Amino acid sequence: MVVRPRPGVFRMLVTMRGSIVPRILPQMVCAAGLGALVAWGHAT
Repeated sequence: MVVRPRPGVFRMLVTMRGSIVPRILPQMVCAAGLGALVAWGHAT
């Protein structure tokens, strides 16, 4: 049995291979942009 050391939190956050991040990134960017636009509109 192959036992590998557990990756750290940062390593897990930046690992893209086998991750769903590339799939959900466009939705995250759109939601953040919409939120920033609403916050800017509310502030003015």
